[in-house]
Amino acid sequence: MAAYNRCTNCGWNMTLSTRECPRCGMPVRMGARRSGGAGALILGLLILFLMCGGFIHLMEGNGRNRSADINAAANRPARSEVPRTQVADEEPDQKQILTKRAHKSAADAAAANTRLEEARARVCERLLLDAAYKLLVAKVDIDARALQEAREFGTDDAIRQASTKWLQSKNAVTEAENKACAEDPEVQTAEADSVTAATTAKADVKAIAEFQAAEQQRQQQEAQQASARQNQSDTVRNAGSGSGEKTVHVNGYTRKDGTYVRPHDRSAPSRSGRR
Repeated sequence: MAAYNRCTNCGWNMTLSTRECPRCGMPVRMGARRSGGAGALILGLLILFLMCGGFIHLMEGNGRNRSADINAAANRPARSEVPRTQVADEEPDQKQILTKRAHKSAADAAAANTRLEEARARVCERLLLDAAYKLLVAKVDIDARALQEAREFGTDDAIRQASTKWLQSKNAVTEAENKACAEDPEVQTAEADSVTAATTAKADVKAIAEFQAAEQQRQQQEAQQASARQNQSDTVRNAGSGSGEKTVHVNGYTRKDGTYVRPHDRSAPSRSGRR
């Protein structure tokens, strides 16, 4: 839409570039000619100001929202920061505790027995440096070969004699090893640990057996009690159905004479008298 200037003398509409009124010839002042352009400029500045204000307000709102989100995220506890007390930990029952204890004691007993065998093996290795022990071991080998030959070619008497000699020589070696192990402090310590661990393992196994027996007895008692309660309930139900008597509940009421009767139960009225 084109802009016009109005003549101050006759009111004729003129274009902005006209210097005098074509109707009355009144010259147009410069301020009047520029009044339309100034109005358009003011209107444009006003629109620009409103747009800038709205944009600034929008940016401030986004900034406040972003700050609120940042504060909320900072105050929100992380998943890893949730206290463990909020999670209900189920406590293990007595059977689980006893079973874990028995497994641990059995493992400790096996480890102690392994240490004892290793200590005895080290003692036997050191005995191989003794000449007397070497002779005993060599005699065991000789008697073992003699026993094998007697079993293949000899009589029953020869087999019994060879077997007796082999057992005697083998027992001699075992006695020498036991004597050396009894004098060794490492073997003594390992043997004491093995005995203690074995005793603990046996006690834990016994505790599990006793707990299972007590638990089984408790379950049997509970089953018997439940059966007794069920039998009692059935007896009461059968007695009520056999007698044919039924009870009804009567709410509290006031008689004609003003006395109050409390709520109570009474026998149900007979239906035979009703018509």
